[in-house]
Amino acid sequence: VRFIVKTYSDELRKQDDRTAPQQLLLFGTQWESKVHSFISSYMCEPKIAITSRYEASLYGKVRQEDYQFDLILQIPVVCRHMQKPNKFLDIMDDILKENCKLVIFASKVNLACNVYKLLQSRSLCAMLAHDSMDKFDIEEKSSSWYCYEEEEPIILVATDGSIPHLYINNATTIIHYDLPDSKTKFGNRMSCMSRHYWNFLTKDEEQSVIPTSYILITEESTETVDTISKLLIRSKVKLPEQLRQMLAGRNQALNLDKEKRLCHYLKAFGRCRHEDVCKDRHLIVPDIDGRSKLTCGYVKIRMTNIVDASHFHGIIQEHKAPDGTVTDLRCDYTNLLFQMQSFFGDHMNRQRHTNMCIGDVCAYEFSEIFHRVKITDLGNLNSNDGGIMATVKFVDDGTEQKVEAKKLFDLPQKLKNISFQAVDVYICRIKPIDSDEDWTPRASMFIHQLIEHKELDGRIVLSMENTLWLDPLVEEIELTAVGTKVHKMYVRSELLKNGFAVDNPKHLQNLYELCKGKIKIPDINKELHK
Repeated sequence: VRFIVKTYSDELRKQDDRTAPQQLLLFGTQWESKVHSFISSYMCEPKIAITSRYEASLYGKVRQEDYQFDLILQIPVVCRHMQKPNKFLDIMDDILKENCKLVIFASKVNLACNVYKLLQSRSLCAMLAHDSMDKFDIEEKSSSWYCYEEEEPIILVATDGSIPHLYINNATTIIHYDLPDSKTKFGNRMSCMSRHYWNFLTKDEEQSVIPTSYILITEESTETVDTISKLLIRSKVKLPEQLRQMLAGRNQALNLDKEKRLCHYLKAFGRCRHEDVCKDRHLIVPDIDGRSKLTCGYVKIRMTNIVDASHFHGIIQEHKAPDGTVTDLRCDYTNLLFQMQSFFGDHMNRQRHTNMCIGDVCAYEFSEIFHRVKITDLGNLNSNDGGIMATVKFVDDGTEQKVEAKKLFDLPQKLKNISFQAVDVYICRIKPIDSDEDWTPRASMFIHQLIEHKELDGRIVLSMENTLWLDPLVEEIELTAVGTKVHKMYVRSELLKNGFAVDNPKHLQNLYELCKGKIKIPDINKELHK
């Protein structure tokens, strides 16, 4: 940050003839305490605009009390769903010892009504506002809210749908009786206390009112517990052990989901920076990842598609086992092409693929040539103009494109059962420069021009399902005069030498740790080729 500011300052000094005032605009996706530090140090009379109510609550330093646990006694006890009403009433007893303006939120109308009745059973006077009410009735509740004297406690039970018509911003305390299904709704709930948000621009050292949010979490909250845990962490609240265990159990279940693919970043770099929000899998599932025909040795592979600077698709031409046995695999691809054209050469076999679903494997016809494809995305199936488009992946060369759905045909099971010819290939021990998480277009284009459609040789250092990690990956040339082959080019070295990548020594080490005891790891020398 200091470097950027210094560079900016140096540029300003060069503009001696500038008369317009200097303006500095900062943009971000979430509020960070470092932004506060930057504004205090470098901005004069700053203005802050936060469009997300969720982020605004973090800026306002709303204190989050995770009442899944008995914080009064500092004894973390998980609240079962059946115990929630009693736990809720315990919270109410604590809150009502002081005058407060309290809003209790529930996601559904029937739940809000049940909470309202629960309060009445304890002779607590409260108001109720929910989605099924008329807009004017809800606004009447809002008027009643503001009619109360400051010294009087007031309780309102509300649903998420009623918030826009309540216009409440001066609540001192809120209780989330259950958790909303989105960050937006959570932020809307928080906004009911926005008048009391801390504002560092006013230089106030103390807040007259500290807005407090109580969050009830039970075993039925697993779908939204991730979002809440991130909020608690960003609010500097230490997660109790029970909540950590709940998160760990949920994350493990998600990471063992066989329907999810293994994370691309994990495969490419050995780690995923955003594992907490990434929708892919980050643990090895032996039943899925252990299915690999080639687990060691060397391969000659023809590159057919460049995904990025370290990830390619290719067709294996030859495999050399550790014992020296060489297997020519070129005929596999040739036989597949022959079977495809023989089958669809008979027009009676050309049955259009209907009832399309994502994941279907079928045939695509282009200029009377048929290719195996897998549907990865579908357009509007209800289109009346007959121009339905589908995004497909050509499973025998790795390329992906949009095609007309009318050119998709049913594929017989015997042709579906033939292994996909294209394999995923990753080169090892490199990562993008400047700690970026993605390769630059220049780096990917460089590799595209360097290796596309070439036959390269590589050593298998790891394999999972249809993916190979090759180290080194080289282009060989044959010196016929002396009857030997030499390495013309190392792909990894070319990226490093041209400044497109930096060393990533923990790449394979991290992958091996994940695979330990689950899938076979090739027995190779620890010192890899440079």
